[in-house]
Amino acid sequence: MDNVPLWLQPIYLFYGYGLGFLYFFYIHLVHFTSKIEIKNRELLNNVPSIHCLWHRDAWIYFCSFIYKEHVWLTHPYWYMKPTHVAFNLCGLKAWVFGSTGNDGRKAADEIVKYLREGSSTWISPDGPAGPPQQLRKGVLHISAQSSAPILPMRFKIKKYIRLWGWDKMLMPLPFARIEIEIRMPIEVTENNIEEARALLIESLGS
Repeated sequence: MDNVPLWLQPIYLFYGYGLGFLYFFYIHLVHFTSKIEIKNRELLNNVPSIHCLWHRDAWIYFCSFIYKEHVWLTHPYWYMKPTHVAFNLCGLKAWVFGSTGNDGRKAADEIVKYLREGSSTWISPDGPAGPPQQLRKGVLHISAQSSAPILPMRFKIKKYIRLWGWDKMLMPLPFARIEIEIRMPIEVTENNIEEARALLIESLGS
């Protein structure tokens, strides 16, 4: 993001902040016009914790929750600027920049540090580029190193647009009905990685 040429900076800022404000408006429009039902809502009081969901459901998640004490991992790419702007406006505590092939290990270590200090986060274990619903073990290792439990989440929605892409992401429409099931927390240690992996896959469903 810091490598955008100086002559492109005005266009980049217009793109980032203009689209970021539109994202912010969209999130709140869906949130306040939709019927959102959350099963096992009390489990959200487990802090710190790692909210875990398939990448397909990310925007449903974004439109359903408030993220005040969250720290999120994000791609360090220029085109992510609108997303960063939108969630800064939503009150996100901090961003950690990194992904597979882009300081991913360093970023994971920083997320662990924030979790140990009491923040929560969210992770899509099939992101950032799939294959869809194929779990990578990064979330398990972050949980084991931080002692923060994983909260698997399942989503059902009526009224949405399915995007074209590797994960067929679902974009909720205003006045949607969103059902969220928060499954029982999964405690991960270095000694139960495989067992936790199988349980997480089962808990996330398909």
